[in-house]
Amino acid sequence: MLIDNVDLATQNGSRSINFGFRDPGNRLRYQVKSMSGLDADEIVNHFVGNPTTVYGSPAFHVPMLLKREVVLLLGLNPEWEGTSTFSSLRDDLYRLIGASPSGQVEIRLNYGPPEEDDSHVQAHLVGRISKFEANHFVDRPEVQLTVTADEYPMLEALTAKEVSPVSIWWLAHTELAGKKAVKLIDNISTAAHGLEAEFTFSGPAKTFKMEGLSDIEGLRFEVKNFTFASGDVLHLRSGSDNRYVYVVRGGVTTHLLDKVTAESVWPILLPGDNYYTWATNTVVDGTFTYGTTSATAWSAVRWTPTFWGV
Repeated sequence: MLIDNVDLATQNGSRSINFGFRDPGNRLRYQVKSMSGLDADEIVNHFVGNPTTVYGSPAFHVPMLLKREVVLLLGLNPEWEGTSTFSSLRDDLYRLIGASPSGQVEIRLNYGPPEEDDSHVQAHLVGRISKFEANHFVDRPEVQLTVTADEYPMLEALTAKEVSPVSIWWLAHTELAGKKAVKLIDNISTAAHGLEAEFTFSGPAKTFKMEGLSDIEGLRFEVKNFTFASGDVLHLRSGSDNRYVYVVRGGVTTHLLDKVTAESVWPILLPGDNYYTWATNTVVDGTFTYGTTSATAWSAVRWTPTFWGV
């Protein structure tokens, strides 16, 4: 990931300060002396499900970070001919603390000048300023800021990548005896992550399930004991920071978390190729049908590229 400048902003966007890395003329008010914490530290295996007793597959673990601490060491470079001073530069940084209702700040990792569509933003991280250290009585005053992200410490793209139904790849998979699977390709991410999906029902069913193949074989997510009807739209999100499953029928939302089986593993995407099939059963005899012949069509899928570090 290429970056040449960083924005530190309140989460509501009310205040923002840009820090550049290219300053041969020594003109920037804040000079980035160092920036640490953009690597992957304290990686642990996060348990996400144990389908062993039901599907004969090993337990699923996804590597995750416990937390991330980004430390910026900033040299202060006032514009003496203007209005800025060492004190005013420090004050502008202090004002970032608690300047939004959430108390959170956002670090945006950029490459190139600002663009209206934010295409220059390579990734971002949301956290809180946990430490502010300033040395005052020295020839060259500096400030050291620590931003801690302990709720979700992974670096993410600013916007989600959406795949339209017409660009979903189909693959005839011999292991499923003629059944078909969808191929989801993520060549941007460097870390595993969740996805968002929508399924539109064309007929009644009492069970919906997704199954992983190849590298994620044995992963199964299943909703049981709910009668789906034609026109229902099932919404699913499996990100570790926000998970939900619900159905919308005639503008009414019904949450289905209590209908998810105990052995279910929330769908994940690994960097590279991922294969999933999905199925519904009939209300009459409980026979499962897969893929395009099932009572539901995969109508939308999106995910946010996720990174271990820079």
